[in-house]
Amino acid sequence: MQQDLLFFLVIAVLLSVGGVTLLVLGLRGVRRDRAMREQERTHTEGRIAEVNKHPGTRYRRGNTWHPVVEYTADGKTLKEESTLGYPLDNFEVGEQVDISYDAEHPEHFHLEKLLDWHTKADRMTVIVGILWVISAVIGAWVIASVG
Repeated sequence: MQQDLLFFLVIAVLLSVGGVTLLVLGLRGVRRDRAMREQERTHTEGRIAEVNKHPGTRYRRGNTWHPVVEYTADGKTLKEESTLGYPLDNFEVGEQVDISYDAEHPEHFHLEKLLDWHTKADRMTVIVGILWVISAVIGAWVIASVG
């Protein structure tokens, strides 16, 4: 009986590693998004001045698109590139966008559209991670029961 329990635990851990990884990555992203929203509370409207394409790297496949936004903060016009990228070129030059920025450091901003997208993706990653872990535990239990 003790061997069955040990076998179950080993299989469950091995099968759930991917799910735990997704869960951790998703939770880190949710926490990052929340911190950005708390820090960047001043809202304004900006205009997409250009969109820069950042090519994929060895660790991150595919291109990301970083919009450059022109906006006014504290009477000064700023033109800054978004630190958050988007996997598709969903921005048009001249498009009006809602942004939030840090009042103390107006060059630190985020586009509401991008942060909403990232937050949804991070939440989906958490959900998939949880489902993966649950599936791994059930799968391990079935394997241990049969063996």
